[in-house]
Order: sequence, then C-alpha cells, then structure tokens
Amino acid sequence: MKNILLFLLSLLSLAACTNEPPTLPLPPRRIVQEEPPPPVKVPEKKVKEAVPMETRMDPKAAGDYDGDGRAETVRVTRPKDFGDSSGDLFDEDKMVVTIAFPGSELPKISIKQSVTVYLVNEGDLDGDGADELGVVPGRGYGIWSFYYLYTFKKGPWDQLIYPFRVHFDDVNDDFDFVKKHPKIAGSLIITHTVQDENADTSLETEVVKY
Repeated sequence: MKNILLFLLSLLSLAACTNEPPTLPLPPRRIVQEEPPPPVKVPEKKVKEAVPMETRMDPKAAGDYDGDGRAETVRVTRPKDFGDSSGDLFDEDKMVVTIAFPGSELPKISIKQSVTVYLVNEGDLDGDGADELGVVPGRGYGIWSFYYLYTFKKGPWDQLIYPFRVHFDDVNDDFDFVKKHPKIAGSLIITHTVQDENADTSLETEVVKY
C-alpha cells in the first residue's frame, strides 16, 4: 500500500513539473447512424394545363405592313399568368407577347421578356410602300423600356433602326417617337428619353440613318 501511494505521488509531481495537460484516452466514437436515412417521399405534382393567354385586337396599330394596298388587322396575345407581381419571381419563359396579323401571310412577332406591348402604326417611313410598326414592350414593372421599329421586307420582320431608350411616362397613344426627316433622304427624327446625374429625365431628338 505504501508503495502504491509513493507511485501516485511521483506521478502527480511529474505532472506538476510539465506545462502540458495530461493526455487522456479518447472515448470510442459513437456510430449515430450506420445507413443513410430513407428518401423522403415527395407527392407527385399535378400537370396543369397551358398558361392561359389574353388576346385582344389593337385597332390603332392596323396598317398596310406588307405593301399590298390593304390594311392588316393586328392581334396581340399576352401572358395572363406569369408569376409574382414583385418581379423577382417572374417566369420569363412565360413572359412572351405575340403580335399576329390575322388574314394575312405576315409572320408573327414574338416579344420575349414582356407581358404587354404598346403599338403604333408609324406609316411608311422608308418609302417602300409598306407601313412600319412601332413597338414598346412592357415587363410589368419598372419605368424604362425600348422603342423598336419593325419593318417587313418580303420575308422576315426586320428592325429599320437601332432600338432606343424611352421612359414610360412618355409612352402614350398620341406621342410621336419617330418621323421621317423632311429634308434628309434615308433619315428619321427620333425622340428618346435621357437621364442626367440627378436622375431627372428629359426628351431629346436625334437624326438617324436607316
């Protein structure tokens, strides 16, 4: 018994002389789960029908776009259900507006990432006997967009000039974004929206070639 006490005292004194704490054997690692958990059963999704679309005629956009001497009617089909109104959850695959011309051979125009469009018949701007179609897409949120000027050249639709920026405060049925230049052949006068360093907007005119 005396020898055991002396041995324990020697161990304590040895531990006191070192700066390192005594090491202890680690307990055996517990196996919490030997196999992965079973997969969670997800209920099957019901396949819904195609997204309902809203179709309307646009009388103010009617015009002779193929140059055959007869005015074509314009039909706009826009998505009705395309996501959350905040804009963060919009389903862009469903954000497509289609512009059609019933009763004619004119191809449809598909405007992607848009939920509505503002259309205007700009008349025959390039002198080829066919009207041009002005299009301003709307995404359902935001205050800016672009003005696109479509022209039909006996094949696919094309853009007569490069699109330019417009503010929705300036978009209305009576506003004239584009007109033919009265003196310079092959040129148009466009009116677009600009913004200064104070975020104030104003309208500027510019002469562009087509």
